[in-house]
Amino acid sequence: AGAGPGGPGDCGLPAGAALARAAAALVYAWPGDRLIARAKFGRSLADARLLGQLLAAGLRRAPASVPAGAVVVPVPLHWRRLAGRGFNQAMEIARVVAADRGLPLAPARLRRPAATPAQSGLGRRARRRNVAGAFVAAPAAGQPVLLIDGVITTVATGLDAAAALREAGAGPVVRGAG
Repeated sequence: AGAGPGGPGDCGLPAGAALARAAAALVYAWPGDRLIARAKFGRSLADARLLGQLLAAGLRRAPASVPAGAVVVPVPLHWRRLAGRGFNQAMEIARVVAADRGLPLAPARLRRPAATPAQSGLGRRARRRNVAGAFVAAPAAGQPVLLIDGVITTVATGLDAAAALREAGAGPVVRGAG
C-alpha cells in the first residue's frame, strides 16, 4: 500500500472507519520494501530516519493531509517486541515528522499492552483479528492525531489504533507511514 516518491498516497480504508485517512511515502514494493524491512527488522536507525524524512517531505507537499492542531503519535510496540528490536521504527519516523511539521510528539497517548503475534505472514482478516483490542489510548479531548507507523499493508493496525484513540476522545485520526 502507499504511493511513490512524489508524495503520500491514500491507502484504501473501509467506509465509516475510525481512521480518517491513511497515506504512505513509499509503495511497499522494491526498493521501498527493502528500506522498510531494514528499518523494522534490521535495526537500522538511519533507515527509519530516512523513512521519516521521506514521509515528512510527502506531507509537506500535501499540507491538508494533517489536521490543524494535531499531535504525532507513533504506533507503539509491545515492550517485548521493543526489547527484541532495540527501537520502535514508528517512533523514529514520528520524531522526524513531528520536528519537520512543528507538531508535538505524544507517544504516551497510545499503549500496546497486548503482546500479539507478528502481522507478517497473516492475511487481511487474520491481521484484523490479531490486533483487535491490542491498543489502549489516553484521553484526548478532541485533539486530532497524526498516527505514524513503519508500514501500511492491510491497514488493520491503523484501524484498531485509530479506534482506540477515537474511543478515548481524539479528533480525526490520520495515519502516515514510511
